[in-house]
Amino acid sequence: MGEEDKKQQEETKTEEPEKVEESSEANKIPPPPDQPQLNEIVLRVFMHCEGCARKVRRCLHGFQGVESVHTDCTTHKVVVKVKGEKADPLKVLGRVQRKSHRRVELISPIPD
Repeated sequence: MGEEDKKQQEETKTEEPEKVEESSEANKIPPPPDQPQLNEIVLRVFMHCEGCARKVRRCLHGFQGVESVHTDCTTHKVVVKVKGEKADPLKVLGRVQRKSHRRVELISPIPD
């Protein structure tokens, strides 16, 4: 009977770490995918054609802290990906208004 008790104890020992792993996996919660990333600036720029979109892309092309610019004429949205030093969203908004002569609204991030 001593051997059977040892086997049962070994089985219970092997089961306990598995339960710990399962509980640690359950505690991991992925971030919500709907929220925009912190290093993106989303603007609403009123563009009616691809020429307007190109004008907006060009005015932000050499701006300090801007990595890339994606425009969508149908939804009137401009997504600006920012490098590590993070460009100020209000300065980006001002630059687009000044250079493209379009009406611009800041969608995210909301300024303090």
